[in-house]
Amino acid sequence: MRLRGREIVIGCLSLGALLIGYLVFSGMRGQQQYYLHLDELERMAAEVDGRGVRVNARVEPGSIRKAPQRLVYDFAITDGRRRVTVHYEGMVSDMFKDGIEVVVEGRYDARRHHIEATRLLTKCPSKYQADAAGP
Repeated sequence: MRLRGREIVIGCLSLGALLIGYLVFSGMRGQQQYYLHLDELERMAAEVDGRGVRVNARVEPGSIRKAPQRLVYDFAITDGRRRVTVHYEGMVSDMFKDGIEVVVEGRYDARRHHIEATRLLTKCPSKYQADAAGP
């Protein structure tokens, strides 16, 4: 009888480990997020017009406009060849500035080349990147 009890415990622990593994895997799968680059957005413009998009680009230098006394921002993102304007209302990171890489989420208007953003994420530059000036 003692051996049978041990088998049940091992079976339950194995089943529990499999269940936890499944939950971790399925949770990670839902967290994987893809974003478009501006060249992809341009190619898919008709397909994503009026729909939610997630786009990665750099803030165009000199384009940031902030409404006085409000958390309202208008700016442009660019890849050096293409340009999309963005309107965002909400808090921004201290790192949000000209030239910073961002991921913008929101509804895309292909006719205006414009995103009404609901989320704005700044990508932190790696502190391990080589200095351009060299040693």
